[in-house]
Amino acid sequence: MNADVSRSLSYGLAGTAAAIGVGGLLVPVRDTIGNTNVALVLVVVIVAAAALGGRLAGAMTAAAACLSFNFFHTRPLYTLRVHSDNDIWTIALLFIIGLAVGEVAVFARSNRTRAIIDRGGLAHLEAIGAMVAEDLPPDAVWPAVKAALVDELRLLDATFEPDGQTASRLPVLERNGSVAVSVMYWTQEGMELPRDGVLLPVGAGVRSFGQIALKPAPGRGTTPDQRRVAIALADLLAVTHDRHPVHC
Repeated sequence: MNADVSRSLSYGLAGTAAAIGVGGLLVPVRDTIGNTNVALVLVVVIVAAAALGGRLAGAMTAAAACLSFNFFHTRPLYTLRVHSDNDIWTIALLFIIGLAVGEVAVFARSNRTRAIIDRGGLAHLEAIGAMVAEDLPPDAVWPAVKAALVDELRLLDATFEPDGQTASRLPVLERNGSVAVSVMYWTQEGMELPRDGVLLPVGAGVRSFGQIALKPAPGRGTTPDQRRVAIALADLLAVTHDRHPVHC
């Protein structure tokens, strides 16, 4: 199971238990505080689950809150029937709130993750760019490029294959970030690299110095920006090969 789905499911189960528990705990005071305030307390539970776990957790908790409110606080009590139009609207709004907050949470998490990715990619490019500016040879630059690629794309491994020593027959990561394969996999993070691996060309102008065989981790997606950073890292490695015609 995808790690994000597993995490959201865990929060959803916790939110479901909390919504049912809170609904039951409020039974002794339901006539004192009224159904409106009961619903507001359940909204807090829904918002907390959705904010922590995303859309799945929000939907699960909202559904549980609806059932809890219906069972414990609408007449006829302790059934799933509803006789009041106001209660029907309250139940519907509880569920809509859960879906809405879940979507907001996913959007906020996506933006936060993208910001972290962007900062990481910039740091990698700055570090490798500084090494190239110092005119370091390929055998000094390649280990840093490899580490940056593994971190940026969350790979299992990356291997440089000089021209004339290439045994791989894998699809190529094009300069626009696409890969020509018949079957693609997608996650919440973005496009997965081909599971058997992908080649990242290393060249300057019409000159080719080899390629980098990328071995991805299954189930890990990549964003277009991450793939562009990987291409830029390969270009920086190509510059060192152009200046120092030796193999890594």
